[in-house]
Amino acid sequence: MLLDNAEDAQRLVREPSSDERARAAATALSDTETSVSLLTPKLAFGAMSPQSAKTLSLAYTQRAAIYHTTSKLIGENHVAVGQDREESSWAKIDFEEAASRDFAMGGRLGNEIAKGLAVSTNPTAKLCGQMVREAMKKEYGPDYGN
Repeated sequence: MLLDNAEDAQRLVREPSSDERARAAATALSDTETSVSLLTPKLAFGAMSPQSAKTLSLAYTQRAAIYHTTSKLIGENHVAVGQDREESSWAKIDFEEAASRDFAMGGRLGNEIAKGLAVSTNPTAKLCGQMVREAMKKEYGPDYGN
């Protein structure tokens, strides 16, 4: 989005109402889902232009960012997901898993940021890391890793 003047920028900074925030979230998710559905090849290994792959990777990465942010806010009850959306019944772990999957897809399509975030947001990898840290603390003492 291009801004015409400083007043437009100021409107972006102010605190939106919960209705405005919900509409913006619904629009963002709807737009990214439309992008994903239109750009995804019909065949699993179908040909794709470099520009389509880049755009699709950005759509996956943007949707993953929305899901990732939602997973962080859901514990604070700041999330308002419309009842007409599939996500309305999701728990925190569902948002984390969806974010990890979308980051992984964005990474497979060439987005370097998504590649890095796919690993760090993967709930299974985080649990494995916690288990390894606990085992190392038991083995080497409570000061391990500090």
